[in-house]
Amino acid sequence: MEKKGKLSPDYVGPCPILRRIGKVGYELELPNDLASEEEQQKNEEEEEKKKEKEKENEKEKEKKEKKKEKEKKKEEKEEKEEKEENEKKEKKEKKKKKKKNATSTATLGFFVFRKKKEEEQKKDEEEQKKEEEEEKEREKEKEKEKEKEKEKKEKNKENEKKKEDKEKKEKKEKKKKKKNKNATSAATLRFSILGPSAELHDCSWCIFIRAHFPSLPFPPILLIFL
Repeated sequence: MEKKGKLSPDYVGPCPILRRIGKVGYELELPNDLASEEEQQKNEEEEEKKKEKEKENEKEKEKKEKKKEKEKKKEEKEEKEEKEENEKKEKKEKKKKKKKNATSTATLGFFVFRKKKEEEQKKDEEEQKKEEEEEKEREKEKEKEKEKEKEKKEKNKENEKKKEDKEKKEKKEKKKKKKNKNATSAATLRFSILGPSAELHDCSWCIFIRAHFPSLPFPPILLIFL
């Protein structure tokens, strides 16, 4: 038989099944169960789209909540810093007032109030030292908070990526399963339309296909319908 490449719609050839059908482009009337299968497939696709939309809405909601939480934390942080700043200012004002009072007192009698002034100065120095230590501690706490925030962001980013990868994998698996299911259903239907004679014919074309593709899961004649 002459090698044709792709068969033309009017080419029949030596195959008895093809002769019985009439030509390669012959269209068979689909039975009711195939029509219902197509309807079911359509419904499944619509359901899939609906689920995807729900997932997208859920993601948006999650993003908004995270943003809201972030803004709330920022506000709390700003309030805390403002409060600390006000406390510092108050302490400085008190210190200035103390120094002013000490100076005024010293003018009345330097020798009489010298000891008192020294004590106050010592007390002020101790307070200043204490404030500096507290400031250092606060700075350390801020650094720790920043590190925690950074770690949290990285962890969230990693979790998001894992979640997206998992969703992509699941989607891919679903598509693959659906494709295999549809292909199997179509092949079974076509085989049932042709009947048992599809297994029995032995034209040169089908023998050639069997020889080159021994693991083909269905009779070679069904290839004309793919």
